[in-house]
Amino acid sequence: MRVASTGRESTHPDFRKMKVEPRQNILMVTPDLPFPPYGSGMKVRAWPQVIALCEKYNVDLLSYSHGEGTEYKVELERVFRRVFLVQRPQNGFFDKLLFFPRVTPEKLLLYTSLYFDESCRTLLTNKDYGLVYVVSVSMAHLALPQNLAYPILVDICDAPSKLIYDHYTTETNLLKRLYRYADFLKMRHYEKARLPRKARYLVATLQDKAYLDKVCSEGNKGLLPIRVLPNSVDLDRFRPREQKDEGSILFLGGMSYWPNEEAAHWLASDIFPRIKGMVPGCRLVIAGRNPSSRLMSMDGIEEVRVTGYVEDTRDYYGSATVFLCPLRHGTGIKNKILEAMSMKLPVVGTRASFNGIPVQHGKEVLIADDAKGLAQFTVDLLQDRNRREHMAGEAYAFVRRYGMDFVKAQFLRFVEEALDCPNAISD
Repeated sequence: MRVASTGRESTHPDFRKMKVEPRQNILMVTPDLPFPPYGSGMKVRAWPQVIALCEKYNVDLLSYSHGEGTEYKVELERVFRRVFLVQRPQNGFFDKLLFFPRVTPEKLLLYTSLYFDESCRTLLTNKDYGLVYVVSVSMAHLALPQNLAYPILVDICDAPSKLIYDHYTTETNLLKRLYRYADFLKMRHYEKARLPRKARYLVATLQDKAYLDKVCSEGNKGLLPIRVLPNSVDLDRFRPREQKDEGSILFLGGMSYWPNEEAAHWLASDIFPRIKGMVPGCRLVIAGRNPSSRLMSMDGIEEVRVTGYVEDTRDYYGSATVFLCPLRHGTGIKNKILEAMSMKLPVVGTRASFNGIPVQHGKEVLIADDAKGLAQFTVDLLQDRNRREHMAGEAYAFVRRYGMDFVKAQFLRFVEEALDCPNAISD
């Protein structure tokens, strides 16, 4: 096979102790390297699944690489039995021009590669796998060869077409609106008609499942067999710290994800000025990689700090007084909410911020959907230390159910279900 292999037997001490015979073989397929286990929602969600699989099974990884494969080769080899990397294709201007004549959604086109497809087929032909585990809907079309009858488990994570539609509704540029709407229709059709019904699927929230059930009910292929698997948080890594900075408000997230960028701009331009009018000495920190020039232009104005990439988010959680999350769009579970709760940082946010997290307003968090309400709740916490500490304690107790061990056990049950499902591919 022409893929680059970094294969050798796993030497991770935890896995060497767990010699279960016979160990079944699993092929894991990902759009990006699942290590390091931070920096993107996919990595944060996928890494506990990697650990759970490799503790119990022989797992090979087939993944796209952006050139960083060599840097993380040693860490990957400690976990996986074998690692196969394929350079991700570069999509340029002409690929964008070819978008409209094609029926494939943009998210899938970004990961379309005959070379990757060939590599996947070669592995499945030459190796004896009990299961193919696919991370992200963007990879499903490459990892589901129709002439092979492996059981398939696909972690869609969220409701892709819903997020695209939300992006369309917020876009002001006419050409971009047209592009987003076309992409929405393509992804909706893909969900409704092209995903194989005999594969099994995972999503992060009941809301995502309900949306996909509704989409699929409109077609003639039937519903997707979907299980709900929440995100997890590393409770040992995100431990509470002694607060060091009074009057500091934090929002954190990768700004290349458009709902984060939109929320950060709304926070800095509308919500924070309201807060500052009531608490003159407060400060706002917006942390996360790839902020836009629009957002960077606010750095240094009226006690607003836009950091860009940060090495360790725990330093920012640990020094903040309140975590304010004004997301108005998005799907799946927000890892930032779980992490803030785990570090006993009180959280104020919109309903969209708590999708899939059944918190109670006034108990674990404070919830509002307008700038006035978000500002007032944040001020209330800034001015009442006892209330902050009580609410943070309630949230800390609540978030224990999202610990990695609990979610890993759920995940392994779904894997075992899939392993017991023969002839998983149809259509």
